[in-house]
Amino acid sequence: MVVLLVEDDALIAMAVAFELEAAGHTVVGPAIDERSALSLASEHHPDVALVDIDLGNGDDGLKVAQSLTAVGVPPVFASAECAAARAGCNAVALLGKPYAPEAAVRSLEAVVAVLKGGRASGAPELEWLAGWRGLIAH
Repeated sequence: MVVLLVEDDALIAMAVAFELEAAGHTVVGPAIDERSALSLASEHHPDVALVDIDLGNGDDGLKVAQSLTAVGVPPVFASAECAAARAGCNAVALLGKPYAPEAAVRSLEAVVAVLKGGRASGAPELEWLAGWRGLIAH
């Protein structure tokens, strides 16, 4: 699986990237803003994106998720801004912060399995958002 990581916190990005790569996945990024996220998505065609909502440079992860969805990359929010994620509804699922990097691996694997027609298993930390079925068409 190819994962686009949109996270402005370098330590979180490094920990999640390490766990994903240790599990055999390819990590693209981290992107710290919408422009770099879309550029990386265009270049690498990720299977899924893990997107923080509160990006430190002023960019809005909700808008980043909307832009990624428009280019066919299903986003999963990883954020402490859970209410905003639920209201935004432009992502497949939510992984609330704080979370263990291993939870990100389990959650993203579950999301990709469902998007490919399979079943989600082993990701109790993951909250499926209301509009996720509409994102499968991409």
